[in-house]
Amino acid sequence: MKMIRMALVGVLLMMLVMPAVATDITIYMDIGNGWEVAENSHQYQVDANTECRFKANYSGWGSGTMYVFNVTNSSAWIGGESGTSSTDTWETGVVTYTISLDETVFVEAAAANFAKKKISVTASTVTGVPEPTTLALTALGMLGVLGFVRRRREE
Repeated sequence: MKMIRMALVGVLLMMLVMPAVATDITIYMDIGNGWEVAENSHQYQVDANTECRFKANYSGWGSGTMYVFNVTNSSAWIGGESGTSSTDTWETGVVTYTISLDETVFVEAAAANFAKKKISVTASTVTGVPEPTTLALTALGMLGVLGFVRRRREE
């Protein structure tokens, strides 16, 4: 019984200490008249060692439009592509990169004479907070187990 109590306390402590942070993110940029998930000139903050996927969506420019999509950090080009579109709507390839602590990644996309869209993603230590529902269910489960143990002792 002591072992069960210790295990339950351990699980509760892990839930309180472990951050509830996503392990990876996808950031989309839109150039044109379609959807926009990544806001222009916005800075995103993620946890260190987060795998980020960057993609740009272009729409409404027509075929034959020149475009560029770049992902860089402060010292090097990470990935991206440039070229001439063959359709009215297209997406660039996904650039996947794992961001280190205190590193900032810059993403820019442009098409035709449209002003460049720029965003940045910075990795820092993000402390997550467990969701209240998770804590409540864990506490309820622990109370149930403790009640079961107590009832068995009384028998």
